[in-house]
Amino acid sequence: MDSWVIKILRYRKLINLPLICPIECTDIIMKRVKGIPDLDIATVESSVEVEKNEPLIKAIKRKRYINAINYANFICEPLNIVFQHKIFARSISLQATPSPCTKETLELEWLDGSSEEALEQFECTKILIPDGELILSVSPTEYNLTPNGMNLTLPLSGEILNYRKAERFPAENINAVMTQNGCFYEGELINFNSDSFLVSLYEKDNPELRWLNPDDQFHMMLKKEDGTIFTGGCSLLSTREYDDAVLHVFKVLNSKIQRFKKKKYRAERYELQSPVQISFVHPLSGERCRIQAIDISASGLRLTENSSHSVLIPGLIIPEMELSLPGGSPLKCRTQVIYRDKEESRNDEYRYGMALLDMDPAHHSTLLNFIHQTNDSNSSVCAPVDTAALWRFFFESGFIYPEKYKHLANSKERMKDIYERLYTRSPGIARHFIYHEGHRIEGHMSMLRSYENSWLLHHHAATSINNKNAGLHVLNQVGSFSNSSHRIRSMHMLYLMCYYREENRFPRRVFGDIAKNADNKNQLSLDSWAYFFCTRSDTRPAGLYDGWTLDETTSSDLKNLESFYQKESGGLMLKAMNLTNGGGSNNNLLKSYESAGFNRDIKLFSLNHNGECKSIIMADQSETGLNLSNLTNSIKVFIISLSDLTYDIIQSFIYEVSVLFKNDNRVPVLMYPEYSAEKLGIQKEKNYTLWILNTEAGDAYFKHLKTLLKTINH
Repeated sequence: MDSWVIKILRYRKLINLPLICPIECTDIIMKRVKGIPDLDIATVESSVEVEKNEPLIKAIKRKRYINAINYANFICEPLNIVFQHKIFARSISLQATPSPCTKETLELEWLDGSSEEALEQFECTKILIPDGELILSVSPTEYNLTPNGMNLTLPLSGEILNYRKAERFPAENINAVMTQNGCFYEGELINFNSDSFLVSLYEKDNPELRWLNPDDQFHMMLKKEDGTIFTGGCSLLSTREYDDAVLHVFKVLNSKIQRFKKKKYRAERYELQSPVQISFVHPLSGERCRIQAIDISASGLRLTENSSHSVLIPGLIIPEMELSLPGGSPLKCRTQVIYRDKEESRNDEYRYGMALLDMDPAHHSTLLNFIHQTNDSNSSVCAPVDTAALWRFFFESGFIYPEKYKHLANSKERMKDIYERLYTRSPGIARHFIYHEGHRIEGHMSMLRSYENSWLLHHHAATSINNKNAGLHVLNQVGSFSNSSHRIRSMHMLYLMCYYREENRFPRRVFGDIAKNADNKNQLSLDSWAYFFCTRSDTRPAGLYDGWTLDETTSSDLKNLESFYQKESGGLMLKAMNLTNGGGSNNNLLKSYESAGFNRDIKLFSLNHNGECKSIIMADQSETGLNLSNLTNSIKVFIISLSDLTYDIIQSFIYEVSVLFKNDNRVPVLMYPEYSAEKLGIQKEKNYTLWILNTEAGDAYFKHLKTLLKTINH
């Protein structure tokens, strides 16, 4: 097949040929395409629905089309010369190589050397010039035939034959699946724009095609090998039978989709002072696209496109998009087009909203830091920290008080190393939020991914020397982070957790009061734990208690724990700790810690009496000092039944589990329910309340926070 024809087909997939070829040459091109029978011009011209009153021709000056001729010469691309018989109504098309052109004359040489037709009996009507995705047309006024070509005088103007209000783009290996009223249709996407799809369906593959109802809506699904990239409602604009295929033009119905549950308190968007470029390979066409964002948040962005060249469709998933922040490396993410509307100030532009579906945690931290510093230069998220200044801040703010330091002093060198890695390498398992004045840290809060889908808030501290609101600033940062990030799949943030003591007024007001006021334990829950230590220097081997055994926890044991907890509390604790439905896998969590260079392990044991589970003991292990109260490196005891259980029995088996904590002679123990410790005669040091938020219910939290702290920005 001739290269010029191949290029047309590559760009327009056959069905768009009427939009780029004049009527005089369409039949000739069609005859050269394998498997396409001769068609009359009317059939070909009507194969695609063309918008009413839409111009297909635009005039251009001679200088414009001469440049296209010279480019065709440069890349050895032939022109198509259309002749019409002077008597009979038939046309022919010949390809010719152009010579370099400077003024009004052009020399052409037939690509095949000569023509089999007697060209004297024909009149040259059109010179067709390829110009990217356009076809330019010139009607010569004077020309002379030569044995191997022709010379002609170029007119002052030419035409763009396929000038349209909205450009169509060719699709590349996209399967189109449509459903309507229980019927299923499968075909191929031929081309598209931001408003419509052209789909070919073959009757042999769609035996129910005759049941298609053109007056009812369709559900369209566009798929590639690596998954679905679009779903949405469509209506049928036109249909045309074409050999054994039926060609359909579908209009996209929705300009907005509801990807997530609607929220009152949404992630803040910031207008960009410095440009953020986005680029991606379009999932439908395979072409590289580059657009500039106009504003951005940690959960999405907005951008504009010219309506005549728009390539985005509401509902379209872009598997890999790159965000290029000023002076930084591209950040990769998975996004989806959420809405499209007209730009208020310009009718020729569309404005699009994009949602972040997934993003590498390290890249997301970089994006967060950029956004927070754009809003407030004193705020930073996961930026490298001077750890010497951090330790000074912990002591200066009173966060590390004398009694706490007494327990930390022996492991201070190991802790320095841990915090150097946490605060300078930004591992995916941790986030830290800093508010500073110059080089001095004024406020701090951090998070750890503690369980498969849960993050622990901890280490909230602030000084009152220069900025009395520093503690509120970092609390605001954390709220903004969770509000923006919990829907990003790689963050695994279904739940937020926080341990606090009831005697501490600030966390009780921020976390405790909201849970009590919300009065919905599926959204926010509180559970009290007793806190004490198991000192391994006190020799306490597990005794041979008649009928008592420490066994591997079974799914049945966990279901018994779940039944007990629902009766006792009905909150979110077991879900947040990944202990429901017989226990979930923690493989992703453990791999994340390992890849970040940190230790993490979770082991479960059941304390059974004559085969009946009385308690489940969790060896919840991580780096000592990762949490300065060691709540993330502790033994957690869930008491299911107190019958037959005594102080000596439970302490002996806690001691047996503590052997797993090889580097720790003094292992923290948390016991639930909190009153169990008193009934067993255990001398507890303090109580901790565990606060848990279902992140999908963030509106309740931010509503409370807004009334409590007027400076919170959500």
